[in-house]
Amino acid sequence: MSDVQSSLNQMARGAGILLIGSVLAKVINYVYRSYLARNLSVSEYGLLELCIMIITISAALATLGMEPGLYRYVPYYKGLENKKKIEGAIYFSAKVTLIASIIISVIIYLSSNNIAKLFENSAQMAILLKIFSISIPFLAVGNRIFLTCLLLFKNIKEYSFIFNIMQHLSRVLFTIILIIAGFGLFGVSVAYSLNAIVIGMVAFYVFNSKNKIKKEEYEDKKEFLKYSIPLFLVTIISYINGWVDAFMVGYLLDNYNVGLYSAAFQLSQLLYLFPSMVLPLTMPIIGPHFARKEYVSVDTIAKQVTKWIFAVNFFILLILLAYPGIIIRIIFGTKYFESVTVLIILSVSFFI
Repeated sequence: MSDVQSSLNQMARGAGILLIGSVLAKVINYVYRSYLARNLSVSEYGLLELCIMIITISAALATLGMEPGLYRYVPYYKGLENKKKIEGAIYFSAKVTLIASIIISVIIYLSSNNIAKLFENSAQMAILLKIFSISIPFLAVGNRIFLTCLLLFKNIKEYSFIFNIMQHLSRVLFTIILIIAGFGLFGVSVAYSLNAIVIGMVAFYVFNSKNKIKKEEYEDKKEFLKYSIPLFLVTIISYINGWVDAFMVGYLLDNYNVGLYSAAFQLSQLLYLFPSMVLPLTMPIIGPHFARKEYVSVDTIAKQVTKWIFAVNFFILLILLAYPGIIIRIIFGTKYFESVTVLIILSVSFFI
């Protein structure tokens, strides 16, 4: 069996594990969204989405490009069998991200009142942002650095369990408990932050127990940053592009319309399910081939992955276009039925 075929088979096995985890994650996430939609008003749901948007972008900012840098250099160093540089890159990334995330968390907490004034119901939003800001270091370091490292070290089962199952189940559990206790929207924000703390700590513990990474000085910091910072800017732009629509709806209209738009947006994200499952596996597979200058193998693997993504996404698109109203009523309820047209438009645009 050729190295290329072996790599594709390895990717397919990993993708199979992630597929099961990703499907379970989507099911649990839609149960979570459905529960929120039925226990919060459309306006409260929209307000929650705006807060999650701000915190998600803040956590991405806090990584300062360390995550794409790890995707590039950890597989590359593994191809060169240089364990010291692997450990140095991970320690350097975690350290930089931790410092940046604490700073950004404090900034969001202190400026929450000013941020909230941009939107409807600013007093309530300011309180929510203060609660959410606590989660930023754990989202940045735990969810983005150490979960990424689990994937890069091919700890697929552990990654899939923590990222796809545990974090969604624990979020649902915390949310249900606090809503039943009568805390409403504020309880949802506390549950989200508490869940981020738990998952961040679990990701750190599992990665270290599985791989025994030592603290090593990293000699290639300049090279790492030279690669990471431009990609960091690209990542931030992509996050802004992904959220600017919800931001503008909230800024120009109101939280009610954000709620409707967010329901359609969440369903259209099904088109990202398969790519988000396969693409993270691509770099750990391609990296060693690239390090050995096997460019034909890299090209073959990339083309095959593209064919897989197109075939699966086309099937999902057909379902979303055929039954948009039924899907919205099942997941979010009849009060979100106005978002049918938005779902159709978003589905087509995301596929393209």
